[in-house]
Amino acid sequence: MVDHRLPDEEKNLLKSLIGSRLVSFTAEKIWENKFTPSYWIDLKTESSLVKIENVLVPTVYLSTDGDIEDVTRFSCKLASEEQTNLVDYIEKPARGTISDIILVNDTIAVRGDHDDFAYDFVTTEGIVIKTEDSAFAISRGWHLMEVMLFEETLDYEKAIYPVADVIEDWALTEDACDDPFYTTTATCDRKFISLKDWRKF
Repeated sequence: MVDHRLPDEEKNLLKSLIGSRLVSFTAEKIWENKFTPSYWIDLKTESSLVKIENVLVPTVYLSTDGDIEDVTRFSCKLASEEQTNLVDYIEKPARGTISDIILVNDTIAVRGDHDDFAYDFVTTEGIVIKTEDSAFAISRGWHLMEVMLFEETLDYEKAIYPVADVIEDWALTEDACDDPFYTTTATCDRKFISLKDWRKF
């Protein structure tokens, strides 16, 4: 199975933000006067600055013979104001104390229609920063693109890239592969993981 979930050290970094007061979110400006889509988003609290990116990683991709493709995964690391100022960016002030951070993990199973192919993939599809009265959802989209979307919402489950779209992205139809023998179906099992109670065992 290909595992593109956040590693434990990055989970611990996000968990350390719980209880901190939010100051702002900053995103690299791709479209004029638009906060998203963006290649990275900085989450600033009263004591920390964390950069969230959607990076391309060489990955065995829909293959049993080692074919490599660049597939995205989330990356979280400490940042500095100087790094943020290197590019054109937009800043959104934010209020509230972080009450929880939720990871949205998808387990994707791709199966050949002729029982000759099996591919399993697990990834973090979204990161949700919750406060007492709001939530900020950061969502990846198609797994070959680096951009992310950001939304302040009370319905954060709806703000994450839909399960139906994930399934459509991973299934290979006759139109996509031009060969009915290589068509596949896909399933996606989505789980919302609270970091408030998470600990590394």
